[in-house]
Amino acid sequence: MKKRTHVFAVIFAVIILSCSMITGVSALDTVIDDRSGFLFPSENEECLGVMQEISAKYNINIHVITDDFYDGTDDEAGKNFAYDYYNGIYDGVENGVILAIDNIGGSGNRYVYILASGTCSEHIDEYDIDDITLELQNYIVDDDIKGCIMYFLNSVDHYMSIEPSTDDYGGGDYYDDNYDDSSYNTVTFKANIGRIILFGVIGGIVIAAIAVVIVKRGYKKFGVVNGIDANAVTSINLTASTDNVINRVVTTRHIPRDPPPESHSDGGGHSSGFSGGSSGGGFSGGGRGF
Repeated sequence: MKKRTHVFAVIFAVIILSCSMITGVSALDTVIDDRSGFLFPSENEECLGVMQEISAKYNINIHVITDDFYDGTDDEAGKNFAYDYYNGIYDGVENGVILAIDNIGGSGNRYVYILASGTCSEHIDEYDIDDITLELQNYIVDDDIKGCIMYFLNSVDHYMSIEPSTDDYGGGDYYDDNYDDSSYNTVTFKANIGRIILFGVIGGIVIAAIAVVIVKRGYKKFGVVNGIDANAVTSINLTASTDNVINRVVTTRHIPRDPPPESHSDGGGHSSGFSGGSSGGGFSGGGRGF
């Protein structure tokens, strides 16, 4: 009886431990909050399905919100809206990305903003976000909100699939381990170099020939000048002469040099920008109004 009691106690403890571990892991958020009602139910379901696949693939949260937050004047409206939305959900830095869309009011009142946090900000920096929002603008102008969301999700999938570079130049600073450079044709490169050299030699010969013709025509133009035929074969007699040095005087003078100027260095500058952060603890964001 005691042995059975011990077995049940062990099983109960394992169950309790498993439950505590499960509750300690927060579920990933994949949300389409279509407050403006742009999407049909079928479109919402299709976008949400793709969103959930990407979320599970990279273990990140993804949010898409449509709302009226831009009045055409405040360029910080998109940033403030995205941050307020983020802070209303999370207490700290979570790995995720938010897309905020305002397509209410027509031209001059539209806005799209992307906020990436945690590891997402390492893969998607402000230069990438600028490229993405430039394309999203075209979808929004055409009132294709579903296409806008799908392009956004595909872009997140793309940038999360490649490793971020370690340099600070931004914009396309990502490398792909699967890049194949076998298409570079060394034979074609050498052939092109050979053609360049050949054309250069031919061009030099042609230029030299033209110069000879011009000089000959110049001589024929003068004819006989002061009893001398410019076209006749002539010769020049050279005689030798010598000069003897009688005396040499060299004067030297010491000119004192000025002391070198004191060394001076300015303090280092600083750079600022809305991007990144180390160890997955940063943010990156950007948007555009149109």
